[in-house]
Amino acid sequence: MAQGRDWNALLADDAGLRREVVRTAVHAVPEVEMTKALGAERGERTEVRLGDRVEYYAHDLITRVGRLELRLAARPHGALLDRAL
Repeated sequence: MAQGRDWNALLADDAGLRREVVRTAVHAVPEVEMTKALGAERGERTEVRLGDRVEYYAHDLITRVGRLELRLAARPHGALLDRAL
């Protein structure tokens, strides 16, 4: 059996794993956007850093794999980051 088919079978048989894979992928997009907006990775200290990830908000996203509960950082200056969602 090909490598890709093994993953397909695993994901098809495990709804929890499928949901976690989608949640991780969806959560990565706003994290990348926040890193770009702040000019630094989570926990990184740089001279050009524009703010901190101190405020978070809950966001529920309905997908084909079910409801995903996300915890997203608020953008600097109070603007929320859900443009990608």
